Amino acid sequence: MPTRPDQILDTLAAVLNGMDGVFSTPQWGGRAYKVARPGAAGTRAKSEPKGKIVAFMALDGSGKAVQVSFKIPPDDARSACERYDWIQPHSFRTLAPSGWLTATVVSKRHVGALTRLLVQSHALHGVLAAGPTETAEASRATDADASHIDRVMDKVRDDGWSPRSDW
Repeated sequence: MPTRPDQILDTLAAVLNGMDGVFSTPQWGGRAYKVARPGAAGTRAKSEPKGKIVAFMALDGSGKAVQVSFKIPPDDARSACERYDWIQPHSFRTLAPSGWLTATVVSKRHVGALTRLLVQSHALHGVLAAGPTETAEASRATDADASHIDRVMDKVRDDGWSPRSDW
């Protein structure tokens, strides 16, 4: 188990990256661990994946601890704050009431307890189910649509139409 901040970061990163559907991106001076969300494709830049944040990790200001922000159900968040002195409500006033917490991790004991809470955070978001597979009937319908488009385009070309050259 880790004892140095860089070891703690590596261990927690392995835990988060091992969860179904989780990916990470550098963000806000640390690393955001996210799960994909529906309709995320094509938003802003293609190189910037979108998702719901499971956790955010960064070194604290002193570099001696790792700060991890995550969300769990509000009642569980209150219990976690009472149970662990190293977990506090999130500093953003609007996030804390909805169950966002910040943990300051400095020991092996912290990593073990935090892992269980991160699993709970991940469970809030669920994993996107794979889309429905295409049935033979849907495939035939798609083929029929493509054939229809081909027939229409052939007819208009036969009638003298051609695409504008300045496109």
